[in-house]
Amino acid sequence: MKSKLGESVIECAERIMGKAASANLAKCLRELDVLYRKEVSRLPLFQLGHMIRLQGVNTYHNVQLFHENDPPKSAYEFLGAVKLATMKAEAKHHSEMKVFFDLVLLDPVQQSQYHTWEAARWEKALEALLNIQDNRPKSPVFRLKLLPQAVLVEMASAQGELFRKASLARMRDICRELSWKKFIFDDDASEIIFRACIDDYGTVRKVDFAYDDKKFQQVIGKLLRDQELLSMYVVDENGDPVKVQSEPLEWVLISGEESDSYSSLSLRTTDGKAIRKITSSIPGSKPHVLIAACIHPVRSWPLGPDVLEFPVKIPKRALLTTIGYKLLKTLAVPIPEDIAKSVQVLVPTIDVKCFIKVQKTGSSDYLQMQASGRFSNKNKSYSWRKDHWDDKRLQLPVTNGIIEIDRSPLEKSADWLGLLDFKLDLYSREAIHEFRVTKAFPELFLDWMNAKPEHVEVTLDQDLNDLFNGVVSGNVMLEIEPSSSGIDWFDIHVDVSVSDTTLTQEDIALLLKARGRWVRITGKGWRKLEYNLSEEMERELADIGLSAHDFTGEKQKLHALQLGALAKKNSKLLPQEASQQITRRIDEIQTRVVPKMPSAIEATLRPYQTEGFHFLAYLSTNQFGGVLADDMGLGKTLQALTWLAWLREKQKKQLPSLVIAPKSVQENWGAEVARFYPKLRTLTWKTGEIEDNIDPKKFDLLIINYAQLRNRSEHLKALAWNAVIVDEAQNIKNPTSQSAQVACALNSNHRLALTGTPIENRLMDLWSIFAFAMPGVLGSRAAFAKTFDNAKDPFARRRLSARTRPFLLRRTKNEVAKDLPERIEEDLSIELEGVQQKLYLAELKRAKAHLLKAQIPGQLDKLRFHLLTSLLRLRQICCHTDLVGLEKDEEKSEAKTKKVAKKSSKKSANVESLSTGTSAKLDALMELLEPLIEEGQKVLVFSQFVTMLDIIHSEVKQRGWGNYLLTGQTNERGTLVKEFQSAEGAAVFLISLKAGGAGLNLTAASYVVLFDPWWNPAVEAQAIDRTHRIGQKSTVIAYRLVVKDTIEQKIRALQKHKSAIAQDILGEENFARALTLNDFQFLLGE
Repeated sequence: MKSKLGESVIECAERIMGKAASANLAKCLRELDVLYRKEVSRLPLFQLGHMIRLQGVNTYHNVQLFHENDPPKSAYEFLGAVKLATMKAEAKHHSEMKVFFDLVLLDPVQQSQYHTWEAARWEKALEALLNIQDNRPKSPVFRLKLLPQAVLVEMASAQGELFRKASLARMRDICRELSWKKFIFDDDASEIIFRACIDDYGTVRKVDFAYDDKKFQQVIGKLLRDQELLSMYVVDENGDPVKVQSEPLEWVLISGEESDSYSSLSLRTTDGKAIRKITSSIPGSKPHVLIAACIHPVRSWPLGPDVLEFPVKIPKRALLTTIGYKLLKTLAVPIPEDIAKSVQVLVPTIDVKCFIKVQKTGSSDYLQMQASGRFSNKNKSYSWRKDHWDDKRLQLPVTNGIIEIDRSPLEKSADWLGLLDFKLDLYSREAIHEFRVTKAFPELFLDWMNAKPEHVEVTLDQDLNDLFNGVVSGNVMLEIEPSSSGIDWFDIHVDVSVSDTTLTQEDIALLLKARGRWVRITGKGWRKLEYNLSEEMERELADIGLSAHDFTGEKQKLHALQLGALAKKNSKLLPQEASQQITRRIDEIQTRVVPKMPSAIEATLRPYQTEGFHFLAYLSTNQFGGVLADDMGLGKTLQALTWLAWLREKQKKQLPSLVIAPKSVQENWGAEVARFYPKLRTLTWKTGEIEDNIDPKKFDLLIINYAQLRNRSEHLKALAWNAVIVDEAQNIKNPTSQSAQVACALNSNHRLALTGTPIENRLMDLWSIFAFAMPGVLGSRAAFAKTFDNAKDPFARRRLSARTRPFLLRRTKNEVAKDLPERIEEDLSIELEGVQQKLYLAELKRAKAHLLKAQIPGQLDKLRFHLLTSLLRLRQICCHTDLVGLEKDEEKSEAKTKKVAKKSSKKSANVESLSTGTSAKLDALMELLEPLIEEGQKVLVFSQFVTMLDIIHSEVKQRGWGNYLLTGQTNERGTLVKEFQSAEGAAVFLISLKAGGAGLNLTAASYVVLFDPWWNPAVEAQAIDRTHRIGQKSTVIAYRLVVKDTIEQKIRALQKHKSAIAQDILGEENFARALTLNDFQFLLGE
């Protein structure tokens, strides 16, 4: 044996888990490391099981980990071998080891070994199963034949064979075979019939039954549960299945003349035909009678098995008793008048006693309940026990008549008593039941008492009686005082005066903290505070973001602007002096800030954008932070840049500003700054190019993404910023996330959150955003969850809107439609990185090598196919690395080019080997779609590559978004379009640019995404026109995803340069073929 060098088993395991191993796991791994380094190829299974804590393994046979001539080359491969061995042994790991080995993946060779072993194991199992089935004797089949005088048992050797009379000898042989378990019955009916032939001593004594035989009646009763079985296994004397009627027979009572001493009881069919004789009765919960070879249901069978002929004579005197009356009620026959006159109906009264049992040991108190039923004689006749009425003590009044008990009070009270989860006190002789007293007890008890049925009399002790008078009414007045948080903030205290004069201030404080719930006050019982608030007062509280349940006795902090609505109304909730104080402070706040447009901004703002800029200026002037929550496409970035320019004009000491944005829009911020605010010195952090030391003198605006925010948090927190802008602020909706915590910890004079979806799933999302933008304005997280994040509160959103109104501005597309053009187009810039960037640069280098060979137009024609192939591959890499080398018939116009590309793809195997299926553009698309889907929008996504559409389709489906896909292979295009147009809610329609660029009407969507640029801008315009056409009521916003510093950016420039030629002369088919040598040099140049 030789010792191995390199990574140890424990080092490998910790790398797999991404953390240090626990003490127990480390011990197991060290023992495995010894095996690995000594190259132990086989060992007893029990020894391996002891090492890695296998459960239930005690066998001594050896288990082979690997072939001794082919030891594992790494610790990871060794762990895979151990996992394979335990899988073959079908052993179970201890919980911690199971979690670890689940992370270990088998290599292809080990997977193949496992699949081979598993296939062999299944083959043996199936072979054994087939042998059992082949060798098992066939099960006999039994049935009953109904003869005129008796019932005969018939037997067939197997299903489908001929039935013959069963022989006693063969039946006894079957009995022995059954005891030896040589076979089992294939059908339940045969087994039921056969076992009915066996006596109490386990021997078959007969092969027929009399009609009054209880065993025969039991067999029929069991088979009646499945009438299909009955028709198969019970036949008449001709071998035909017996019939089962669905309509029950009716009982008929004929009293005759008054002088008659007997009444006649008989049966008849529903059509009035009298039944004179039956063959047998079949008792049970659903009784039947057998008449010849036909079975009839009956409502009840109160007679014995020997009664076969009708009518049956019953003495009238017997019917004039309580038992006789019950019989007639059971048979559902009309009650004769002379019997009805003798009936006395007794209605029981239910007595319930409830009292609180106080525990002296400090544990929970209990509600104790005792229930009984009585008649007018006052004696207990019924006692409630757990879940039923016990009538062992039933005492009926002595009378000569018939007594009928009305059980409805017992039944209704039983349902009522079951509403509370009472437990029977097993140590009590008086059937006392207990229910634990918790905080929820008062509401539960009062609801229970309100559901009390008639004929129930309840006796309560003093504590429980007080519950019905425990609601305390309170009058509310808001008291305010300036807060220590700042001159614009006020502390609100609630002054409550209550109707119960026995309550102390401490008692009232307890009621306030209970937030409208019951409180048990020592010596005074249960109390609950309810406020005397009119609907107008409720609305006024909601308008300032408060609820009566917020009155806990603690002070609440509100801004003057939040209290403004209440002060202006002269509300009864505020003293006049407080209203005047708030109004004066609001007048001092500069609520109307309308600065001029900063000269550094090179753009003309639309009216609503100007209002947005003024809103941001108002926030800054009053030292507020805020949220700009306009719909996507309304220009939040431009409004924010205008605000930054205005801040810099006002700023004496020039501090830099910071923008935190998703990675997908990081480049777009830089492009927007260059377009609208070119004088602003901008630094955009790129992956791998981040400097260790951040020098704020080198830039006016730093643009980073959320990953960079987390990774460089300490450096960023150490700097002083003029303004921090969080774009797509839903990324910090989780207040416990690192991104949210770092953003809140940044040191800045001004803060702004930009988002089109401030609330994605729950109201807590907005609290997290405001924790960054305006800390404290929504209170603590716990207080917010209690106050606002409550789905049952109808005023929750209204109160939250009132709290945030001064600091949040949101406009939808519909609200500003008059200021919008019919169509907005925007390029979103994306940057390649990692594997995708390496793949692009490698392909670009190869394309340039081809281009160097073309110095004159004649040479260009020979190399055109190669160059167009390279252009195609570059465009595909920009979309997704998985498209490289997978060119299919995406566009007929490029069929020839793709054929060449497939041949050349073999030569660039070294390039394709870099591809790992990554796409910065796909990530950007998902980030773009997510807020639109949250808003309920419908979006069209166009691409010229069908394979790319399939990849996007898979991503969209994984997120559970509504989706539609249309390519050249799609049938029923009209049906698909109709479904998209009429579908409710958000949806994404993925469309091939060639197949769906024209001829479709998709006005249900108002957002369009062009995933990859096409040579001819007219084709892209046609795609956008699928939604921008007659019938469209909204502004259409189109996004082009363009990868920065790539051929896509060059195509956009070439589109503008050659657009007239493309549209007027060449047409889209020949545009790419009309590229000149200069065009190729431009496309492939730096």
